[in-house]
Amino acid sequence: SGGAILVIENASAAEPSVTATDLISSLLPLAGDPGRSADLPWDPSGVGLGLGETIFSTADPIDLMDPATWVLDVPLYNGAAGPFSILDAIGVLTGADDILVQEGPHDHCASPPQPAPPGYEGLRRVSVQPSDFDSCLQWWTIDLFVTAEGNIRAITYDFWEP
Repeated sequence: SGGAILVIENASAAEPSVTATDLISSLLPLAGDPGRSADLPWDPSGVGLGLGETIFSTADPIDLMDPATWVLDVPLYNGAAGPFSILDAIGVLTGADDILVQEGPHDHCASPPQPAPPGYEGLRRVSVQPSDFDSCLQWWTIDLFVTAEGNIRAITYDFWEP
């Protein structure tokens, strides 16, 4: 699952929990083996997959073992041409020296925090992103939206406009 060092930073008033670290540590191996998605606590009612604050599809947890499920067939997003693979973005994190794990709203590079997708506002947000980038053009994040029971109800990929 790569030798990434988890750099925990807090974007909210509460300290990040071990659960956030555990969620991200379990998420990283999916890039090389989506079959390991069974190791994650997905919401049994379905998992929203999206870009930024828009959910484009909902998958049954079992379908997350198929790499094609992670591809969002969206022609354009923030000035970039799709389709976009959340799994590929996770793969970039597995080779990073340092990654940043945060709980709660986080800055959108140099901009204020972006809202959660509609319908996911009340859920806990756990995000992961590379900790080292030179400009906002290189900034991106993966956000998990987690229920009070600890189940992942949605996962989104967001990045700054290229």
